[in-house]
Amino acid sequence: MSEDILYQRRQICKKDNLVLSEMEIESYALAAIDKLLQSVGKSLKHFTQLPQPDESFMNCGEDNLIIEETSYNTVHEYLKHEDMISRLNEDQMSVYQNIMHSVDNKEGGLFFVYGSGGCDEDSSCNISHNSDIAQLLKKMDLIIWDEAPMQHRYAFEALDRTLRDIMKSVAPDRYHKVFGGITVLLGGDFRQILPVINFATRSEIVSASITRSRLWDECRIYLLSINMRVKKDSLIIEDNLIEKFNKWVLDVGDGKIPDCNGEEDGFDGVNIRIPEEFCILKDNFNVEDIIDSTYPDFLLNYQDESYISQCAILSPTNEIVQQVNSVMLQKIPGKCHSYLSIDSAEECGDTDEEFNASYPEEYLHALNEPGLPPHNVMLKKNVVVMLMRYLNQILGLCNGTRMIVRKCLKHCVMCEVISGSHKGSIHFIPRIQMSPSDSRLPFKLNRLQIPLQICYAMTINKSQGQSLDRVGLYLPSCVFSHG
Repeated sequence: MSEDILYQRRQICKKDNLVLSEMEIESYALAAIDKLLQSVGKSLKHFTQLPQPDESFMNCGEDNLIIEETSYNTVHEYLKHEDMISRLNEDQMSVYQNIMHSVDNKEGGLFFVYGSGGCDEDSSCNISHNSDIAQLLKKMDLIIWDEAPMQHRYAFEALDRTLRDIMKSVAPDRYHKVFGGITVLLGGDFRQILPVINFATRSEIVSASITRSRLWDECRIYLLSINMRVKKDSLIIEDNLIEKFNKWVLDVGDGKIPDCNGEEDGFDGVNIRIPEEFCILKDNFNVEDIIDSTYPDFLLNYQDESYISQCAILSPTNEIVQQVNSVMLQKIPGKCHSYLSIDSAEECGDTDEEFNASYPEEYLHALNEPGLPPHNVMLKKNVVVMLMRYLNQILGLCNGTRMIVRKCLKHCVMCEVISGSHKGSIHFIPRIQMSPSDSRLPFKLNRLQIPLQICYAMTINKSQGQSLDRVGLYLPSCVFSHG
């Protein structure tokens, strides 16, 4: 970085004969590092082992984060706001008006919009009063938290304690208000995935839900009952089928579907009968059938971002997902590129020789741990992939971001985001060091690999937060498909 500093300073100062000392070049390089760290909520001051340049070379971190978070085109956002309001239905408009009333009048409070669709108990967020994030929070009026039912209730309670502590410096009475007087809007559907607690009983998982938190007593709940996707223009016959399908899905989530033995609430029996009109019924069914149903005319549209971003095949197991994605990869024309990982294990044996003999590289390469890409990632140009790690949240590079491969390079992959607010942005995804967050292995597996996986098919939990109009559900014992 330092090799470019002199050229950059000459361009900024418009002086071709500008000369900088070694100390000045180092200070400007450290200031550039500080700017990069601020984009992910950190600063150079968090890393005391690094040299700290004079303040004259650096901008104030508190101001930078606030400026960055508020530097948007107000005219564009206003027009977008007006367009979205015009498309709200009656239920959504009621929710919007009540929440904005709370924001405009600085009332604060907790709201939950019920739309179909790990920490310790006394912990708090590690945010100091004089940090840049604390200064940003003090200027905040509204926090929106989507997919709230998936989060452990301790996460909400930790944020509540943190905001009360920070906001009491703004006004002492805000310490006694929920979330420090900031309006918080939660969204999600309790019919979907609850907090995941490994090896936990049903009662333990329910106890971890936000509904069992002390904060829930302060929450105002709004129920959205109109399915906007059903209201899309389509044939009347198809509308009736989709309406029937939608009701059946909600009944499954509410436990109203009897099990195969005719008993109500089939959750304990887990076996329920899927109506035949929602299934592909064939004696000689193969993967091609679910692909053709979910991705009609795939070879004509595989480069169309709008077509690809709205379709997905869901399955409960990684094994079936990999099987479907492998077939989809073969369908796409072009050269296939192979990216191999570098695997290692953290030592836990008596000696290096014993440890390396116990876990050779061939064994490590064969491991397919949840949350990690495989040892051999096979990609092609125009293949749709999903990011498996948070690389830069501000740029939209989050876990679950769907992208399309535009170029396969030797050491990285050039991808284009195909959904969300950063749609159309181009990014180079390199190999990074990854380890499974939860593993039964007797050692820690470290894998240096590109954090991408093909995502024409994905596990059901990965579909949370995805905007999908056409979905096929591939179950081990049956096949379920519907637009």
